[in-house]
Amino acid sequence: RRVHGPAARLIKTIICTADGKPVAALVRGDRELNIPKFTRAIGAKVVELADVPTVMRVTGAPVGFAGPVGLAEALPIYADNELREGGNYVVGSNAADAHTINVTPCT
Repeated sequence: RRVHGPAARLIKTIICTADGKPVAALVRGDRELNIPKFTRAIGAKVVELADVPTVMRVTGAPVGFAGPVGLAEALPIYADNELREGGNYVVGSNAADAHTINVTPCT
């Protein structure tokens, strides 16, 4: 199901653990997170997708509704450079079945 337009207008917030600590990776909705490349980019030794309890703890929401705005815990957020090329994206709102529109990442 598409929410508020094509996948390229969405930002996926992917919660990972980097060397055991939670981080958020932002990628366009029509892209996938390349874990090895992300690991190198942030200078971590090990990056893994976070487990469900970690996602729920840091976002306050079920998996699939994470967003970079209003996370339940402070954590580093890394945005793909491609997101600089656009604006007015749709992101998860850290609540079930909720989204925030017109989000432009800081550069």
